[in-house]
Amino acid sequence: MTGGNAEPIQGLPPVEVLPSLSDRVYAALKQSIADQRLKPGSKLSVPRLAAALGVSRTPVKEALERLAQDGLVTMLPNRGAYVAILRWEDVEEIYQMREMLEGLATRLAAARMDDELLARLRDLLQQGESAVRRRDIEAHIKIDLEFHRLIRARGGNRRLVRALELAVRRQGVRVVSGAAVVEVLREGGRVRGVRTLLGDVPASAVVLAAGSWSGQIRGTMLDLPVVPQRGQILAVWRGALELRRVILAPGDPYLVPRRDGRMIVGATRELVGYDPSLTVEGVGWLLSSAERLVPGVRSASIAEMWTGFRPFSPDGRPVIGRGRLDGLYYATGHGANGITLAPGTARVVASMLRGEAPPVPVDAFSPLRFG
Repeated sequence: MTGGNAEPIQGLPPVEVLPSLSDRVYAALKQSIADQRLKPGSKLSVPRLAAALGVSRTPVKEALERLAQDGLVTMLPNRGAYVAILRWEDVEEIYQMREMLEGLATRLAAARMDDELLARLRDLLQQGESAVRRRDIEAHIKIDLEFHRLIRARGGNRRLVRALELAVRRQGVRVVSGAAVVEVLREGGRVRGVRTLLGDVPASAVVLAAGSWSGQIRGTMLDLPVVPQRGQILAVWRGALELRRVILAPGDPYLVPRRDGRMIVGATRELVGYDPSLTVEGVGWLLSSAERLVPGVRSASIAEMWTGFRPFSPDGRPVIGRGRLDGLYYATGHGANGITLAPGTARVVASMLRGEAPPVPVDAFSPLRFG
């Protein structure tokens, strides 16, 4: 971090600012509510939660208060805390907004689909519509997750990121690597650039799209609770394994056959801070779960293993829109939907930068919902 008029020191890594214990407890409880490990209407005992998470009671109490402010927990006098019961109207409103935003985003994934995947997606769509008619919220959530994970699995994330970089370079965009941004510079209530480890960069508008590190950028006048969610992924050589389509089962990893003979097995979802480690537990879970779906996977040769971080927001929604500072915009917090939602998010933010109304309503994704 540079200060005053001092010259920045090149070659030093950025200081890692880890989320507080309260933040981690908050994120863990939020995830448990989202995937219904903590059922709607269930009582939340502070001592039991503290013991289960291996922490003291204080961060649990702080996390429950924040979840109550989010509307995910109900605090009843003399009775304690309970998981809030989501009304059907709330679910319908959320999915109406997601439908508008993701309608723009799926164009990217659509270019890589085939007839088999389209048939599977149509079947899931019919199941989802049936769940809506029955007002079966739990079934609708599971169907929706599978629908979007199938699209993400077909995306080919790393190739898409590389293709995007090449495309923007051809359009004259300057891409600077190794210059970690540590602070948004401001004058009054307006941004005037960013401070990096290689020096200051002036700008009249800044888009904060730092992924899992978005909450660490100083000077934004907003405490953004975006934390990393680690995903462990591996690739194996298929060999004699006859796998021709994406395989996905609730609670299990996805299996994606590639044309180069590999099969992608991913991914874990872990709130462990910025630890990039591959673990025996994580890889073992991927392999054992994959073996249940495709017997014989354990005998396949491992081609590659890696980890990545997803920017995880407390309420599971992306963070898109104007910040507190004039000229500061956010595009982060997409979790596991980053590649799928990238085109739609880009169009929304680009319209804001031009001073135009966004093509779809994005108030529900505003960063200002966090305070």
